[in-house]
Amino acid sequence: MNISVTSKCPVSDALLVFLYKQEKKKQSRMPYVSQLSSVATKHILQRIKDKDFQGSDGETLTLYFESESFKRIILVGLGDEKEFTLENLRSISAVVGRKVKGLKAKKISCLFPEGKDYPDFAEAFMTGFMLGSYSFGKYVSDKKKHIFHVNSVTFVTSQPPKKIKQRAEEGYDESLGVILVRDLINTPSAHMTPRALEKEAKRICDSSPKMTLKVFDEKQIKKMGMNLLYSVGAASKEPSRFIILEYKNKPKNKKPIILVGKGVTFDSGGMNLKPTHHIEDMKQDMAGGATVLGIFQTLSNFDLPFNVVGIIPAAENAIGSGAFRPGDIITAYNKKTVEITNTDAEGRLVLADALSYGVKHYKPEVVVDIATLTGACIAALGYEITALVSNNTKLAKKLKKSSMKTEEPLWELPFYKNYTKKVKSEIADLKNWTAGVSAGTIM
Repeated sequence: MNISVTSKCPVSDALLVFLYKQEKKKQSRMPYVSQLSSVATKHILQRIKDKDFQGSDGETLTLYFESESFKRIILVGLGDEKEFTLENLRSISAVVGRKVKGLKAKKISCLFPEGKDYPDFAEAFMTGFMLGSYSFGKYVSDKKKHIFHVNSVTFVTSQPPKKIKQRAEEGYDESLGVILVRDLINTPSAHMTPRALEKEAKRICDSSPKMTLKVFDEKQIKKMGMNLLYSVGAASKEPSRFIILEYKNKPKNKKPIILVGKGVTFDSGGMNLKPTHHIEDMKQDMAGGATVLGIFQTLSNFDLPFNVVGIIPAAENAIGSGAFRPGDIITAYNKKTVEITNTDAEGRLVLADALSYGVKHYKPEVVVDIATLTGACIAALGYEITALVSNNTKLAKKLKKSSMKTEEPLWELPFYKNYTKKVKSEIADLKNWTAGVSAGTIM
């Protein structure tokens, strides 16, 4: 996408004019509009005066012109200026992205209220706009009808362009990581296999000299003693993979951040088969692994001063003659024995081997585990809030602060140590599922 900054309104399919909510008894405060014709300015002010547009949060009004350099002006409401935040702008920009997509406008220009926060505005706009206009059309025959992309965004302002352009491009690059995650999750499991995740990891690592890739195949997984991961994928014709991405941009002695993402590419539930209305979306059970790949995609676009290790235990939990069974006892990578009480509690098994391996071989500063681990989380918090369980207060605080800035809310649940007694087995060291404990997410 071409992103530019100019002081003159260029030829475009749509000019987006962002306005705060219009206060009574005050003259409408327009953004930088010296390049708008008097006709266009007068028309905008008249529509505001007539209360056709009041600038409410996310409100839009489209005006059409024949003699201007732009085909249409879209007025966009930012809401009350005193309550305005960049998070609001991201959400508003997502609405605008869908609207622009519907209008099939390929070239757009933006007029924001002038102020010191203009670079922040540009970044937030690009992130929200790109994610709002996202659609997954890989399997639609008429792709031209289904998929539409804006190819040019211009910010019109009298301010110095360099920082605005830089921040806008950062917002665009940030959105590409999220879009990659969405594409991977939306791809059917027949195509998004453990080997497909491996291929995607290779593509990302090949794009950066600071990245390397290690992949262990099914035989190596078995030989290494990762029996939990091996058992979960044993019934599938799709061979499991243990994928490790490394990003090094700090001194060698600096302890890394480890990101572990659950990579179950389809979860049938195994012999504890999932019922209808619960099994249809299980292609999404690799969302944790996809998120790790999305983060590494973002790392490849930014020169961030970290050492990061991404670990994805990838397997398909299928049903077949090789499937692991309730009642089995399996020895984990760290030599702990695990009684299998439910084959649909497979995510914690693949993650256990991955976490043990990561801590042993990398001795990290911190570990962040990302997983679609249990439907109990949805029962507790719904679809828009992510549960956080942590034994690291400082890290949890940072994650919660970041979640508020990006409108990806986290809610911390207590790491209640008395529950650890509930995972003890009478015939093994641990069991992977415990009946009669309602705190499913914490367990």
